[in-house]
Amino acid sequence: MSENRAEARISLANIEHNYRLLCRKAGEKRIVMAVVKADAYGHGAVEVCRRLSDAGATHFAVACMEEAALLRRSGIRGELLVLGITPQELYPAIAEYDVVQTVSSLAYASQLADCGPVRV
Repeated sequence: MSENRAEARISLANIEHNYRLLCRKAGEKRIVMAVVKADAYGHGAVEVCRRLSDAGATHFAVACMEEAALLRRSGIRGELLVLGITPQELYPAIAEYDVVQTVSSLAYASQLADCGPVRV
């Protein structure tokens, strides 16, 4: 294997610092949503969410229902937005894990409505 491989060194303290900086720049009346999809881009979504929650973060976005479920099972609270389309067999998990589902079309909204009350 090549010795010239890319390497990422992650500092939770730096992630927290950047979050706080963005919050200050956004202003008090704005909510900053931390996008932690793909395991926080490989940095560990649970650890990142815990650190940001301790720093005051209340809103997180993930790519799919499986990521949302993992965060909920790990004790992450607050708003969780699922950015991708959730397959029909996982519709019940939207309510079970109390997540907000992104809606990309009227047809998708109709399908979700047929499964019961969900937040979109």
